[in-house]
This record gives sequence, structure tokens and C-alpha cells, in this order.
Amino acid sequence: MNSKNIINIIDELCSNESYSEWMPSIDELHEVIRLMRSILFPGYFGGSKWTLENQKHYIGTTLDAVEKKLKEQVLRGYCFFCDKQKHGCTKCVNKASGVVDKFIETIPDIKRMLATDALAAYEGDPAAMSASETIFCYPSIRALTNH
Repeated sequence: MNSKNIINIIDELCSNESYSEWMPSIDELHEVIRLMRSILFPGYFGGSKWTLENQKHYIGTTLDAVEKKLKEQVLRGYCFFCDKQKHGCTKCVNKASGVVDKFIETIPDIKRMLATDALAAYEGDPAAMSASETIFCYPSIRALTNH
């Protein structure tokens, strides 16, 4: 293929009709879910950096990362539909911050509900050896966490 054809193809692929630079990132949202899972089930997910001795630090720093990443992604979502077409206008920043702050306040409740789901899965399955097994092995717990 000659270089002129390649340039035309690149130009077409880079047309603004097919994307927006301020769309939320699926990869970043996957990372938020991964980090959230390590907050909700520390020691089960998120690697071996968590210990009982450092759990407050681990959860605090992980929660800080979730907050920053999520605020950026929610902001991108608001900016995509913003009438002002400005990236990060005050209205969008405030809305994103408020939504994420409210969500973060609910995380302890979410954790309590997921713990009861893991216990119910254990108690409802005679083959399960522990609630920990349901957290590690049952796709339903992962699905509920994602939801």
C-alpha cells in the first residue's frame, strides 16, 4: 500500500465523528472496579500488599485512588454531554464530585451487604467450606460486586 493511501486511511480513522477525547475510559473504569473489589474484600483481591497491620493505610490509599479515578471518569461523562462543550466546566466538576462523594459514603453499606451475600452463599451451599470460599470462587459474589 502506498503512503498516500495510508495517510488517507489515518485521516479517516482520526475524524472527530467517531470519538470524543473526553469519553470515559473503559480501562480506567475496569481499574476502579478492581480497586473497589480490593476495598470491599481486602486480602481476597488486590494482591498481597494488604495485611491486618496496614489495612487502614491500604484501604485509605486505595480509596483515594478510587475517588480520583472515578471523579475523572464521571467528569468525562458529564463533559461529553455538556452544552458548554468545555472540558471540566464548573457545573460538570461539581456534579461529578457530588456524585462520587455520595457513592463513596455508601461503600461501608455496600460492604456489609456483600458480606451477608457471601455468608448466604456459604450457608445455602452444603458443599461450600467457608464464606471465604464463596468470595474467592463464586461468580455470583463477583457479579454482585461489579453491580
